Amino acid sequence: MEPTPQVDSLRSMPQASKRMLIAGNWKMHGRLESARALAEDIAAAIRENEALRAVDWLICPPFVHLPVVAAALQRSADASSDINALAWSARQNDKTTVGRQHAKDIPLYLGAQNLAAQSDGAWTGEVSGPMLLDCGCAAVILGHSERRQHFYETDAMIATKLCLAIASGLVVLLCVGESEQARHEGRTEAVIAKQLEVLTELPPGQREAAFQPVIAYEPLWAIGSGRSANPEDAQKVHASIRKQMLDAGFAAAHLRILYGGSVKPENAAALFAMPDIDGALVGGAALEAKQFLAIGEAAIRRIIAPVPEERKSWPG
Repeated sequence: MEPTPQVDSLRSMPQASKRMLIAGNWKMHGRLESARALAEDIAAAIRENEALRAVDWLICPPFVHLPVVAAALQRSADASSDINALAWSARQNDKTTVGRQHAKDIPLYLGAQNLAAQSDGAWTGEVSGPMLLDCGCAAVILGHSERRQHFYETDAMIATKLCLAIASGLVVLLCVGESEQARHEGRTEAVIAKQLEVLTELPPGQREAAFQPVIAYEPLWAIGSGRSANPEDAQKVHASIRKQMLDAGFAAAHLRILYGGSVKPENAAALFAMPDIDGALVGGAALEAKQFLAIGEAAIRRIIAPVPEERKSWPG
């Protein structure tokens, strides 16, 4: 069954873009009604405040809440007057992909927190990429440290999921990050370089022009701890990630690299002042619309006062 145009528009998330991205990982929180209310509050604010539409937004609720959140986002889109189909194009490596947005552009997208390492079939309890598309998802988080640590996901398993996500047409948000021990031993860049091999060693056939991942640097020691990386230290890691991806042949100038790990309104502006931090993957603060939106407002202030050219480390 073909997806409806409304659902299709929800997953037409720009891939080759340098717009900042604020992503919310709701983890295993909430109930149906609270998920609906949170999505409606976020969508209403973005719909009513033009400034908030200067960045892209992604919310990733639990699997069971995806349909109700998708419906809330669609209602918000429908609430915009004069809804018309509007083509947008995203160019990367000389290939153009076309999707749909609304004339009253609301750049708020739906994502999932994980997908199965298998295609459809007899895999009890799993959810496939095509199922996520049916729910209106534009993106999926892969490789989150909580999946690596508590569910023993290996780089090989993440690589398999990555290929399945690409085949399904989902934008991949790949999480990488080092433990506190690796940090103290000076192995941060080596650990992350190894984790990035799931991207850098993709066979040529899967490096299609339409595929441009989002990478989130989340130091394990910062997630849920209330401690955030020093902005300058985070910048060094982000610059290293961008260089590695450039060396591997990706369009690094368009690559969005987010910072995650206890991001909140109080530290967002300092993080976003760094030239290679293109947004945030937000955990706890994403569960309150006011805090989540305030993080986006900090990103908008960077757009108003952009990073000076001489401080940019990425080419282009």
